[in-house]
Parts: sequence; C-alpha cells; structure tokens
Amino acid sequence: MWTWCELEALFAAQFGPACGAKSMERDRFKVSRSLGRLPSNTGKTHTWSVDHRVTAPDGTLTNIPDPGSGAPNRRNGPKRNWGLGPG
Repeated sequence: MWTWCELEALFAAQFGPACGAKSMERDRFKVSRSLGRLPSNTGKTHTWSVDHRVTAPDGTLTNIPDPGSGAPNRRNGPKRNWGLGPG
C-alpha cells in the first residue's frame, strides 16, 4: 500500500502539482483524491485537507487521511462557548 506522500507524488506526476480532486487507476487499484475545506476558528480564513481513497481489486476500501491537516475543527469547542461568541 502507498503512503499519503507517495500518492500525492503519483497525482502530481499524472495531473500536475495543483490537480484538485481526481481519480486514477494504478496497478489494478482505484485511487481517488478529494479536497476538504477547513475553516479557521473565526471562519475568516481556511485551509485544505487532501485525503486519498484506495480501492483494491477485491473491493477493499482504504482511506488515507491528510497527515498535515492538523487538529480537528475547534469552532465548536466548549472552551469557545460552542461557537456562540462572548458568553
């Protein structure tokens, strides 16, 4: 199985460095690349998470999440008053 970095290199070689969401077949495996928009705590800015899904020839599905996507969205964290503003 491939690592996230290896899959990124495969997609960049096949489609270019900023290819967005794409799919391809490699060694009888179906590989897809998806993008997720991650808003900041304030909602004013965002970053992107890039995940890969690999389907083996036998139909087994493996999700390979973006290792650099950081902490989950904290906009609804209890220390932030569940996103309701000053309390």
